[in-house]
Amino acid sequence: AKQWAAGSAVAVEMDVAGERLKLPEDVEQHVLRIAQEAVANALKHARPQKIRIRLLFDAHKLSLLVEDDGRGFEPGNAFNTLGGHFGLLGMRERAERIGGELHLLTSPGTGTQVEVSAPFSS
Repeated sequence: AKQWAAGSAVAVEMDVAGERLKLPEDVEQHVLRIAQEAVANALKHARPQKIRIRLLFDAHKLSLLVEDDGRGFEPGNAFNTLGGHFGLLGMRERAERIGGELHLLTSPGTGTQVEVSAPFSS
């Protein structure tokens, strides 16, 4: 995650909670790409000072939270391709491919939170 923000002045924090379980490869890859896209979006659009990434392992569920303290935006058309938000649409599609859900919490001036929860069997 820190490599994704290399060359910027943005601080990246990461923490993992719960028992680290072996994820199925497709879940691992989709969650990784969602996190990467969320960080890239924050760096490109939000002008944050800090990005926090959190992974939470539960018995049969993985939760990913990527939040930034940047500018935020009006989420009304966030998943509409006409607004050029292909990254957000792609993140949602990746979450759905692994049986998960993506939730977006943002508004102008408040930063952005991207949360994904996905079931898995180890």
